This record gives sequence, C-alpha cells and structure tokens, in this order.
Amino acid sequence: MRSRKPGSEQVRVVPELRRSIAFRRLNFMDADYGISEKVDAIFCRKRHHLLRPANSGAHSAKLSSYLLPGGYMFVGHAETLHDMNLPLVPVAPALYRRVDGGS
Repeated sequence: MRSRKPGSEQVRVVPELRRSIAFRRLNFMDADYGISEKVDAIFCRKRHHLLRPANSGAHSAKLSSYLLPGGYMFVGHAETLHDMNLPLVPVAPALYRRVDGGS
C-alpha cells in the first residue's frame, strides 16, 4: 500500500501481513543475534559498509543459518555473496535463496 502522506515514496505493509512480520535491528558485533526461530526472509543492507571484508563472510554465514530452506536473503544492490561458500544461490541482483536443509 502507498503511504498515507501525499507525494511520499514510502509504502505501508497491510495490517494482515504486518502481524506476521518481525522487524528487528541486529548488532553484528553481538555473539547472539537474539533470533530463536528460522525465518522466511532476511533484509540486510549496507553490511559491507559496516564490516571488514574478512568478517563479511562469517556474518553472512551466520545470517543465512537463520533462514528456512527456500528462504530468501536480500542484500544491498552494491553487495554480493558470491565466492563465500554459503548455502545460498543467486536468484536476482541482490537476492539469494537458501538451497539446503538448513543448520
């Protein structure tokens, strides 16, 4: 749905769908992200801007472990997860899908 503000580029999530969504901010420096269940999708932008390249793969692996089989990870358009040995396959630019049974 479009925002109620005239001229706004923002969109709203319809209430029926919003009830099944959990919005969280994560601190990549935390040992535990505080996620207790597997999820269908993860939206993670600007990860490379925040992390050193050497740490990026470890954090991507950790995030992907929270995805259900067939779940999707969305990253920023300037980011890639190629060559990271993750259980993810590219679907579209900045979009990856988990392909194994999960861990």
